[in-house]
Amino acid sequence: MATLMRREQIREVIRNREPFLLIDEITGLIPGQQAIAQLHLTGEEFWFSGHFPEYPLVPGSLIIEMIAQAAAVCALSLPENSGKVVSLAAVDKARFRRKVFPEETLTVEAKIIKTRGNTKFVRGSAEVNGEAVLSANLVIALSDALK
Repeated sequence: MATLMRREQIREVIRNREPFLLIDEITGLIPGQQAIAQLHLTGEEFWFSGHFPEYPLVPGSLIIEMIAQAAAVCALSLPENSGKVVSLAAVDKARFRRKVFPEETLTVEAKIIKTRGNTKFVRGSAEVNGEAVLSANLVIALSDALK
């Protein structure tokens, strides 16, 4: 997959910053409809030292956050949403199927399946090398930026 956006460009779209910018690149994007993002895990990420030192794993909640960040890029790529803030409003039907380890590349996909005002309903998934890691339905809310 070709890289469409790197971290620098992602920072121009969403407000997340290190250490909580959890996607390295966008490899697929249909603004307002779908985004595919990747995180290349080095083993140096902040969570591995505590989750768990003897058996390092990516926390499932952070994988959900990665999907939410991909959904944010998707929604905020529309000109009418530029500059807004995205909040995670709900997670439903999360299913964890596989653990994710250091030195793997995690690919997440966020599809906006419905919009109601500033609320977006998202079908999300994550995989490593084509193997399912997680699936979940998310709700994200867009709001004006705080000054």
